[in-house]
Amino acid sequence: MSSLTRPSRPKKGGLIFSSARQKRPRSVSPLSVPSKRIHLSPTPAVAPSLSTSTASTEAKIQTRILIISDTHGVSALPRPISQSRDPKIDVVLHCGDLSECGTLEEYKNTIELPKSIPAPLKFVIPGNHDLTLDQKFWESNCTEAGKKLHDEARAMWISPSCKEAGIKLLDEGTYDFVLNNGAKFRIYSSPYTTNSQGVREWGFGYESVEDRFNPEGEAISYGKLAGTAKSVLEGDMEVDVVMTHGPAKYRLDLSSSSESLGCPHLFRAMRRTRPKLHVFGHIHKAYGAEIVRWQEGREMPEDDDVDDGIKERRRIEGIVENGVRKIEVGKAEMGEETVFVNAALMGRNEELENAPWLVHVELSRA
Repeated sequence: MSSLTRPSRPKKGGLIFSSARQKRPRSVSPLSVPSKRIHLSPTPAVAPSLSTSTASTEAKIQTRILIISDTHGVSALPRPISQSRDPKIDVVLHCGDLSECGTLEEYKNTIELPKSIPAPLKFVIPGNHDLTLDQKFWESNCTEAGKKLHDEARAMWISPSCKEAGIKLLDEGTYDFVLNNGAKFRIYSSPYTTNSQGVREWGFGYESVEDRFNPEGEAISYGKLAGTAKSVLEGDMEVDVVMTHGPAKYRLDLSSSSESLGCPHLFRAMRRTRPKLHVFGHIHKAYGAEIVRWQEGREMPEDDDVDDGIKERRRIEGIVENGVRKIEVGKAEMGEETVFVNAALMGRNEELENAPWLVHVELSRA
């Protein structure tokens, strides 16, 4: 597969600290509110997902989800996506690190990438490199002259041209959509990633002890509850896709030195809620996919180990063709299986070397 080189690191405008290259940490380790409902066609409001006992009788719609992450300012995929021999893509997910350090020029380049993908809807979240999109971080770390960059950066991603291209920048929270193929689609998104060593140039960061994702009584015993009404994943919501920038602990999160860098609190949330898909990036070396079949019963111990709650897990290689790596998810009921996908396209040589994942999954009809 051909590769595209990451742009050279630009000079940062407006920061009060050094623009030296960011070092990755060696160890990185929503309260119940109505979700946001957005409809892409004149379809009645989406009702909450049916329980597992009734879901098996629902009509299902085959849905194709393209997943990418960690493109770091590159404006095109390693290979153009051809749909001449494959059904159309229904939705694209970009899991963050849109840029190297959050400059407007980088975002301008990156926006061209989802625009080039033939799909009606493209969801995007930032990552830890997208400094200007994190309002709290940016206002605390920029000069007076640079404060306007947050508003300008966000304006680029919600501009009329992005809207026309189907690009939607998602904040942290849970959303309901009706896709153009008639499927109902519930997605939880969060750009936040653990920053356990306090790296200064790190957007959307939190300490590894902080638990943003679990409610009181269902968290790991040593976690410090730090969730908000939008960040906590409730177990009864039946989310189709969880999209985060960083991985859950033990799931496609190994560094080049074989350290598990994912978030243990996010793994607990995945174990509790069991979405169909959990998609992310952040750890470039851990690009890949695996399927986890969960054990019956949902008792939560005080802590989670690598295989706790898991009946079976296996890696999925997929088939590379037409510029994507394609996998098909089986017909398991909600809560039985979760497919984990690390979609970091950036390879070891700072080039886009990895293929996007195209996941075929069945969703309920709206």
